[in-house]
Amino acid sequence: MIKNEIKINEHINYFQKEQKEQKQHKQRKIVILGFRGVGKTSITTRFISGFFEKKYQPTIENSYKKTIEFFGNEYLVEIVDTPGQDESTILPFAYNIGTDAFVFVYTISSKTSFKIMKSLKDKVTENYGNILKIIVGNQCDRKNQREVSFEEGIALAREWECQFLECSAKEDYNTMKVFLSILQEVEKKMNPIIKKRKECTIL
Repeated sequence: MIKNEIKINEHINYFQKEQKEQKQHKQRKIVILGFRGVGKTSITTRFISGFFEKKYQPTIENSYKKTIEFFGNEYLVEIVDTPGQDESTILPFAYNIGTDAFVFVYTISSKTSFKIMKSLKDKVTENYGNILKIIVGNQCDRKNQREVSFEEGIALAREWECQFLECSAKEDYNTMKVFLSILQEVEKKMNPIIKKRKECTIL
């Protein structure tokens, strides 16, 4: 009888521990939008694996997952890397299912990509409502080819009331910060009392 009780208690303790671990493991979904060739995939793969593909390959649609430790909790971050969009693109309803935030990407060497990004934001707002977002000016290593100024990015971020940063997937500059910044905004929304912390560990 005593042995049976011990086994039962062990099962209960294991079940409670498993539930606790599942509760601490949070899931977040982020969708990346932008004109073709702006480097959406490059930013994503830099964050996921540290890899950079020099040759441009058009994306159909891929989903990546990475576990990170942030704000003292483990997060399973899913990133949906979408195919290039333009003004006529119809965004699938699936992009809104379980999505916590959008990353709007343009390249600083293309004014067209900047304008199309504005159009995409209007589509997202119309279809999905006012969801969390961040503006990202990629390929900031192309200084001699710049068509969109840093100030234009800041001005748009103020208009959209969201964060903005420039990055370079090629040089791995600010690529990690793209996702950590928007993840932090998601946590602030879900837990208003959360305080900003500097520590972040990639698993």
